[in-house]
Amino acid sequence: MRTRTIKGSPHRTASAAWAELERMVLETLAPADAIDDADAADALASLAGIGPTLIASGVLNDRSVVLRALPLQLEITVSLGNAALTGDENLGKVPGAATAEAWALYIPDPDPYTTQVQAAVAAHDALRTGRAPAAPAPADAAAVAAASAVDADALRRINGGAR
Repeated sequence: MRTRTIKGSPHRTASAAWAELERMVLETLAPADAIDDADAADALASLAGIGPTLIASGVLNDRSVVLRALPLQLEITVSLGNAALTGDENLGKVPGAATAEAWALYIPDPDPYTTQVQAAVAAHDALRTGRAPAAPAPADAAAVAAASAVDADALRRINGGAR
């Protein structure tokens, strides 16, 4: 599971923080050939009213928006107050979604925003309310090592070296 925190008020307005969140999601999904960029932008456009509200009210300070584009699962929060004035941000594209076949964005829906969030999420199939499923377990370390092993003999042959 990867995490990112966007600085909200007083560093930037709720609308500007939501724009950063949208940009992060779109840039992260862009390398995935199976995901239509225009469709993702349309989905996020349906959240344009409620997104900044969730930031301004502090909901996204305590709860995450979760982008699930397996193998990537990304939690995004928005810091407020003194926390928004300190620390570094890591904005923009988050690597890991290039092989994703599908995606979903999970939006928290606490009271008193439940009805508004549910209405906005209903506008697109990739949008969900509530908590995202747990991130899948990382691949077995031995399997990853075997799949990424370098054949030293092959490298020597490429460089003209002897076995």
